[in-house]
Amino acid sequence: MSEGVYYRGTLKEVTKLQGETLEALCKRILEDRKIKLDSHYTTSKEQLIDDCYDEYIPHEDILYSIERESVNLYDDIFKINKGKDGVLRFELKYYDGRCGFNEALEEAFNNITHR
Repeated sequence: MSEGVYYRGTLKEVTKLQGETLEALCKRILEDRKIKLDSHYTTSKEQLIDDCYDEYIPHEDILYSIERESVNLYDDIFKINKGKDGVLRFELKYYDGRCGFNEALEEAFNNITHR
């Protein structure tokens, strides 16, 4: 069943090891969680995003960890603000029958503001 949702939280860049690619980082996270690559995924990134969609999101060549809380209000909101500490803080409120959490974050990235 679809329902309206509103999230507020932060996105923190997950630090890569020196020379580590985004794909290698995703593989390392899966291995740390003892998750093996399923045959229907072609990359570790795909599996991480599918298995941990509410914990991680990639954007460009950066993987962010997600911390969020649910808020109950009525208007659609897609916001991300970058603080002086480099942490991205997001606020999302939308009807989840129209889009999913990652799509809402992508919309917020399109509206990003820097402080």
